Amino acid sequence: MELKRFHKYTNIQRDWILEKAGLTEREEAVFLKFKRNESATIVSVAMDLHYSESTISVAIREIKRKIKEI
Repeated sequence: MELKRFHKYTNIQRDWILEKAGLTEREEAVFLKFKRNESATIVSVAMDLHYSESTISVAIREIKRKIKEI
């Protein structure tokens, strides 16, 4: 599943991404939720963060775009 790619980052890489990527508060929360829980799904993260599934999907796309830019 494509979402597991956030789990591949080490803690040092995670800190660097959070510092350099310029993620919004929502994107940061989504990134960390997927990073910490490799079995997380869009639905489970949406329920945990009280966001809609479409909001989570948009945040994932933005996170990927911002990571590619750095």
